[in-house]
Amino acid sequence: MLRVDKFYSESVGIIHFVYCLYNERFKEVFSEQSIDLLHWERGYPLSAPKRLNPELDVDSKVFITSEKMSWCQIIYQLSHEFSHVAMGCCPNNKKIKWISECLCEAASIYTLKKSIPFFEERCPSYVRGAKEYIDNIIIKSPTFFLEEIKDYISDNICELKEDPTEDTRDGRPRNDVIGKHWVKFIEENEEGWAAIALFSEIEDEEMDEVTFLKEWYLKCRNENERNFVMNITETIL
Repeated sequence: MLRVDKFYSESVGIIHFVYCLYNERFKEVFSEQSIDLLHWERGYPLSAPKRLNPELDVDSKVFITSEKMSWCQIIYQLSHEFSHVAMGCCPNNKKIKWISECLCEAASIYTLKKSIPFFEERCPSYVRGAKEYIDNIIIKSPTFFLEEIKDYISDNICELKEDPTEDTRDGRPRNDVIGKHWVKFIEENEEGWAAIALFSEIEDEEMDEVTFLKEWYLKCRNENERNFVMNITETIL
């Protein structure tokens, strides 16, 4: 169940589009959870699960900072935070938290692309602006082939571990580059994307990337999920 802040009453349709997409792909998570979506002005979106905040009266609170009618920004922020919900806001281990952040970035790009048919049907006048929004996100980061993205991750691995949410940077340039590459793994294997819901099942307090990725693969429930994890792993190791 999703409860939406009155602040976003004029954007309920697009919010429910994103929610339904996640509920379809991560039904085992979203069909069982009560989620409050709230607007706040702290400067950054945030997911707060009951697991880490036992005082909550819902399973998760999701905070976004988008303005009322900034539909593309709502999609971008909400899909990032819903991805954290799907993951159970894991992993807790800061050394591998960057993996989840880059997956969330990929999910934001994916959901924005999926929104175009929604706008074509519901609000055709918004389609051009939505496409421009997506293009601006995509063109701001370089496009890498496999060996190039592997080198990029290797060259930036210390920074990714130390600052996984890029709090010390203007924007999230490292996450953007990697997310832009990883989004194709979602687009090519939507069923396999469901593997991110397995993060909450992995005991990850002291793991490095190698151990984490191995455990993630072993948790997979089907071939689609294993292929998705293998594609992510190939860019890291």
